[in-house]
Amino acid sequence: MKSSHIKNNHVKNVIAKSITISAGLLLSATSQANNWLVSVELGRGEAKTGNLTMALPSGEVTYFSDSDTSWSLGIGYQLNDTLILEASYIELGEGDVTITGDSITPTQYHNSVAEISPVLGDGFTLGVRYQLWQQEHISTSVSLGLITWESDISSTYQAQPITTKRDGNDIYYGLEGHYQLTKQWQLSIGFTRYALEANDVDVIYSSFGVHF
Repeated sequence: MKSSHIKNNHVKNVIAKSITISAGLLLSATSQANNWLVSVELGRGEAKTGNLTMALPSGEVTYFSDSDTSWSLGIGYQLNDTLILEASYIELGEGDVTITGDSITPTQYHNSVAEISPVLGDGFTLGVRYQLWQQEHISTSVSLGLITWESDISSTYQAQPITTKRDGNDIYYGLEGHYQLTKQWQLSIGFTRYALEANDVDVIYSSFGVHF
């Protein structure tokens, strides 16, 4: 487990440094007009947990929330007319679950919460976006990339708090529609699936972007 955390932290550091370097290049690339894109995204993330609550070994689930507000801040560089290299930080939100039971022990409670809690979390992404179609101010694109993520699952039972950390490196893919408001400003709506090892997370969102 320790080596896994070290590996995931290394990947996250690499992606974070890539975003930092890209931001620095953005400030100095005055000669590359409109090749850079900065975007802010706001949406709703939902963990696809399936029937995890049915596998609860003891106790009863009295509250379960697998969706939350998500947001992202990203930067991209247009390699050519149809391909964009992009990186971002994304916050997928937090899940919540409450379990009750007269005979449940603290250990059983914490294990159950860690086992069935929906995983959302936060992380860094690095990927590419390909433009499928464009007509005047309207266009569509698909995206594919890597997300390195982590999520802390915290539970408290009988005044005993425990935090379980989960993380990983997984792929994401999505579909986005764009409307070019002006030469610089762009409005987009889209759908992205983050195929996390713990569970898939689907995000529906809208975003604003500005080209430099």
